[in-house]
Amino acid sequence: MSRQNRCTLILVLLVAILLTGCFGGGWKNTGLLTIELGDGGPTAVTQELFLSNDQGQSLFLPLGGSSRASFKVPQGTWYLWGYARDPQGRVVAVSSEFVVRGGHTEVLNILMTGRTDQPVQPRVADLSWTWVGDKALLSWALETGVTTPPGKWQVWRSRSDGPLWEKIGQVPFERTDFSDSPNKLGVLKYGIRYVEDDPRTSWYPGPFVEGSPPVPGGIEVTWEFKHEFPLVSQRYLSLAAAVDSSPEPEFADLVVHFTSSWAFDNRQSLLDDVGLEIKREIPTLFAVLVEPRWDSERSLEEWSSFAGPDFYVEPNWHVRADSLGAAQVSFVPWYLSYLRVPQAQSLTKGSQSVRIAVVDTGLNKSALPNSVKVLPGYNFVSSALDPTDTRDDYSGVYHGTRVARLISEVMPYVSIQPIKVLDSGGDGTAFDVAEGILYAAGLHYSLPNTNPAHIINLSLGQPGPAADVLEDAVKQVASKTGVLMIAAAGNDYKNGLRYPAAYPEVIAVGSVICDGYPYRAAYSNYGRGLDLVGPEEYWQGTSFSTALVSGVAGLMLANGTSAHAIRSGLAATAIDLGVTGWDEHHGHGLVNAEWAVQNVDGFTLTVYNLWHEVVWEQKVPLQGEPLIIDLPPGDYMVQGRLNNYEGRSPVVSVTAGYGERVQLILEERL
Repeated sequence: MSRQNRCTLILVLLVAILLTGCFGGGWKNTGLLTIELGDGGPTAVTQELFLSNDQGQSLFLPLGGSSRASFKVPQGTWYLWGYARDPQGRVVAVSSEFVVRGGHTEVLNILMTGRTDQPVQPRVADLSWTWVGDKALLSWALETGVTTPPGKWQVWRSRSDGPLWEKIGQVPFERTDFSDSPNKLGVLKYGIRYVEDDPRTSWYPGPFVEGSPPVPGGIEVTWEFKHEFPLVSQRYLSLAAAVDSSPEPEFADLVVHFTSSWAFDNRQSLLDDVGLEIKREIPTLFAVLVEPRWDSERSLEEWSSFAGPDFYVEPNWHVRADSLGAAQVSFVPWYLSYLRVPQAQSLTKGSQSVRIAVVDTGLNKSALPNSVKVLPGYNFVSSALDPTDTRDDYSGVYHGTRVARLISEVMPYVSIQPIKVLDSGGDGTAFDVAEGILYAAGLHYSLPNTNPAHIINLSLGQPGPAADVLEDAVKQVASKTGVLMIAAAGNDYKNGLRYPAAYPEVIAVGSVICDGYPYRAAYSNYGRGLDLVGPEEYWQGTSFSTALVSGVAGLMLANGTSAHAIRSGLAATAIDLGVTGWDEHHGHGLVNAEWAVQNVDGFTLTVYNLWHEVVWEQKVPLQGEPLIIDLPPGDYMVQGRLNNYEGRSPVVSVTAGYGERVQLILEERL
């Protein structure tokens, strides 16, 4: 869809977004799906389940004579069918298609309907294999006496300790061999079955034949770091004012986007025809802020009707600071301990050569320590040079000042540039924020910035639909500069990030509760695009978690990490929370300032024999897939080391043709 047509659908989008907010939400990361499969009839001797998703993945679960199974399914939407077979392998009963949600804990009762039109399909008579290096070479023979139209052989693989099978490939019917590199010890089962070329002839696959090959000797190592977190009393974390920060989308004034340089050059004459008066403009984005000269009560739909080949109209969407109410003040900066800031500050306390722009409500200089250099900024709310912060009577906090203060707590030596785009109540517009971002990066068309930022902190957010003027500003900064943009995910208690955090060019930060082991705060938005999480502080909200992450990014820059490597460095060194790897609730995990500033790229994994001789050693990622280590028969110990973290396994015995698993826990040695 062209951009000119977007506004004609804004009302529809608003409805869709509201419905998503009311009824949407993410599924749990883990959960158990229990299936009760109905009776397949008197001739049924085996039953099975088949699952597939829109990404082309297929899962298979043979039940044998059972009708009940409990198993974990990866996140996402899956389509499920049940089958029952007779002794000849014919499908004698099937279920309707069911849609299930991976990761969701649920019990499903599935009815079966009898069928009698399924032919006897070919099956494997003999399945054998050999190992060549790390490859399993499979071969099979076709059972004799079966005639059928040519089709394909599907190849499936499963761990010996797991019920689910995963399809790993298929070959033409004429072939009876397949090569696989599982790269996992303990993957001991393979299965083969036939499917017809034309699913209209017979959609249902043929009988499943499985076997278990031996594996080379060795060990499979998985690992995790066990971090200790300070205990924080809940009395310091009680929310004084639980504010619903997810109102219906609002807008003030209108933004007109011109589709060409010619149209922008003739902007006033084009707008005169529809009664719009220009208030401000951003020539680099071909955008102007306007107010109606007449018919000010026209609906958005009516204004959208003025879109044409030369320009289109969008609302100047409302933007708000992403903070909630205040928690009672504790004098213990637990949030710095969660981020391991004291350890990072032993390496560097920052540098005033690093410039961080705080695009927010402004700044009160007196609240910052003397080690912080305050650079000249700008006030886009009142088009003035003075970006002084003013008190919000509702929350009782100077929002922008508090954000800057938190940055300085992480990074005592830093240059802060205040850019005021929100009023004292934390309210603003997408147009002002877009101008603030461009100014911070030194790209503003009329206001020169001799101290462009290295990092832009955006502790604010706009609910959907996305504002084009804001998106254009973000993309221009990303394409023309190396400036790092870090933004708050939002405090809407929902799946879906606010803008600009939702843009891929921006690092999106959510919040975690500081109560023992950290977990996502209920108010913190989550979902696709979430990069990292930071701890709460005295004031709850993703605004302040974002400020802490910006401070860590500044420390990395001061310690020599290049700007383009900061994003990947923060992700690679984060403390993994929730399920292993990235997840929609925690992103890549909780920022670890110590390892991020050190630019840690892995830890040392060592295998010793019983005489404590090193037989294998390698540096491996902090977060990674299980590692396969081929070893000759013998007894071994596995050790992992990183700074003051260490983990050691018990003695592991390796024999020929047998694989052993090792789960390594690396704990901090104090």
